[in-house]
Order: sequence, then structure tokens, then C-alpha cells
Amino acid sequence: MRKTISIFFSILFCFLVGPLPAAGHTYNFTYTFQGHTRGKFFLFIPYRVFYKSSASIDFSTQKGEGGNLDFFFKKTVGSGYMMRTSGFPGKAFVVLTADYDLARGLAFGKKKMKQVSSIAPFYNRYIKKRRIFLFKISSRSPDSIRFTRTPDGIHTGCRENFDVHFQYAPEHLNICFNIYKIMTELLKNYNHPYLPPQGAPVKEETTWQSRGLDFSETLNRVGGLAAKIVKKHVSFKQEYPFHVHYRVLEDNAHNITIQGDAAPQVKIWEQFRITGYTRRVKTRKQDGIIIEDKIHIKIRNRKGQGLDVQMFLNLKKNCP
Repeated sequence: MRKTISIFFSILFCFLVGPLPAAGHTYNFTYTFQGHTRGKFFLFIPYRVFYKSSASIDFSTQKGEGGNLDFFFKKTVGSGYMMRTSGFPGKAFVVLTADYDLARGLAFGKKKMKQVSSIAPFYNRYIKKRRIFLFKISSRSPDSIRFTRTPDGIHTGCRENFDVHFQYAPEHLNICFNIYKIMTELLKNYNHPYLPPQGAPVKEETTWQSRGLDFSETLNRVGGLAAKIVKKHVSFKQEYPFHVHYRVLEDNAHNITIQGDAAPQVKIWEQFRITGYTRRVKTRKQDGIIIEDKIHIKIRNRKGQGLDVQMFLNLKKNCP
């Protein structure tokens, strides 16, 4: 009788939550989105803006169709955060954290606040007020964040339904805190093959280039999620597509590493240009498993102000 009841509830559980991803490899995806700019409106009104957000999530995988690999949220997430100046003169500074545990999120927020002087030394001297805001994560479903990776390194089907609530919800907080939506958008930056075209062999002495890349749409979406003022007043428009030049960086008995580089100096908005792009992919020769895939995008103006966007997908371990 007990066995029958156990089987019944197992079937009911599967019916309610849907099929769970099969056991496979465990990957972590971490991003950091950081930027700053300063100047004067109408020659005499100063503005100072510093922004940084970061989040890290573990994914489990299962084999999909056509050699694709499907990634599912693995209920493991570190404390995500966003830190920024507030107001045009940048006299206030806020840190927002997301965690399953509010006490842990608060401790993490305090740690980040102590780092402001080293992370943003120029802006730190103007800060008069500091606040920490806490958000609680409640999502645990594998479908909270998911995407599919093709054998040549393109991410498709990136979807997000991550449930994060302000500590005092339904109290309204007029600060954008979309770090997991930003993560999902940045996953889409893996949008072109890193391998040679038409199945050409990967050789140490050869180089190849990507198709033309345009990040206008991604930057507009991510910028709008990061800050309302960007969504209202900034429109990124890449002047022309650029190509990434790939080569074999390392080839040994166990792994092969491919790196792509570009220094396009292409205008994206006013005086800001994409000055650098790097993608490094390491795979295991034995079975073709991806070990890591890193992307770094640099955007700068003539004064050295701008954005750094870093994404890192890496293999953590093999599940039994």
C-alpha cells in the first residue's frame, strides 16, 4: 500500500513540475557589467555616474537535438548585486543585493559597500549618503533561466522567468534591479560561431573571421534594463558591423583553445566606441566538451570612460 502511494505521488509530482533535465555536466555563468561617465550639462551642471552589476548562476545540462546542449537553472545562485551612484551629481550611492536569504544578502551588501572606495575611487569622494536594499530570490524551477547552445557556440532560446522581490514588497522602489534579465540578454551575445566556416579543419597555422557583428540591439536592451534614464535618453546605434578574427591560441594533448580578437573603434553612441572584443573558447579534445567560453567587450570615449562587459561560461564538474 505504501509503495502504491509513493508511486502515485511521484507521478503527481512529475505531472505538476514537468520533465526535469537529465543529469549531465554542471556549468556556471557569471557576468559583470560595469561603466562610468562624468561631465557637465550646459557647461556648469555636473553629473557623475558609476554603475556595476554582477550575477552568477549554475546550470545543469542535457543533450538536445542536432548535437545541441540545453542549459537549465540548477537551483544554485550566488549573491547577485547592483551598485551605483544615485542622482546627477552622484552624491548618493546604493547597493542592491539578491539572495535566497536576506541576512546573507545584507552581509554581502555591507561587504560591497566597503569596497566602494577601491572600486570607484573618483566617485567615492563625492558620496554623502549610502543605502543598501535587499531582494529575495524565490525561483527554484529549472525553467527559471534556460538556453540552448549549438555545437559551434551559438546561444539560442534564452528565456528568463526569475522571481525576485524587494524586501518590503509591495512597496515601490524606483531603482531598476534587473540583474537576471540582464544576464539573459548577455547570454545572447554568444551569437556567432567561433569555429571556421563550412566545417573547415581547425589548424594552428590558420586564421578565420566571424560574420559581421552588430551589438546595437543588445546594448539598448541591457542599457534600458540597467537604468531608466538610459532607456529614455540613450539610443545606441553601431556605425557599422565588425568582424572578429579567430586563431588557435593553444593546442596540447588534452585541450584546444581558440581566441577571437577585434579592435574595431566603431562608434556606438556620441563619443563612445567599441574599442575591443575578445572571445576565448577552450574545449576538451577527448569528447569535445566545452570547458570555458569567455567574452569581453570594451566601450570607451576619448577620456577613457565607458563600459566593460564580461561574460564567463565555464565547466564546473562532471555529475556522476
